[in-house]
Amino acid sequence: MNKNYEIVEDIISKTQPHGVVIDTNLLLLLIIGIVNKKLVTTNSRLSNYIQEDFELLEKFLKNYQMVLVTPTILAEVSNLANSLEGKYEKKFYSILQKFTDSGSKEVFKKITTYNSTKSFHNFGVTDSNIAEVAKSGALVLTDDLPLAQYLQSKSLSVLNFNNIRIYGWK
Repeated sequence: MNKNYEIVEDIISKTQPHGVVIDTNLLLLLIIGIVNKKLVTTNSRLSNYIQEDFELLEKFLKNYQMVLVTPTILAEVSNLANSLEGKYEKKFYSILQKFTDSGSKEVFKKITTYNSTKSFHNFGVTDSNIAEVAKSGALVLTDDLPLAQYLQSKSLSVLNFNNIRIYGWK
């Protein structure tokens, strides 16, 4: 087994009891991929992804019984869904509803608990909210390099999805 694979496996093992926080772009990838895998390569919001990324994300998330989201992540994902049309938009919201009803746990942190932090002033509401949730021991799965680096600097559990792609984790 290669060293990078072992690193990912160790992080999963350490964070499984606490869950995984899935960042905005990856949640959008997940929901749109469930709607229709072909949309992954045609949706303008997902131009950095291919269908195999959706499949890798789905497989990765199966390691966790608890997928955490915040209201700010959900709001951003909902706003980004405006790039879908017609039947796909309706299906998107239906799947998002199912995901929030049974596939995830919504974690709420009052903005006053983090609005004076460095992360709030550097990253804004959503990412600083994610940083607060990460303090519970949950893994943050993101493709946002500055956020990943910040969380690592705070010794919080984070995996950059782009690294998982490169490692060939499967």
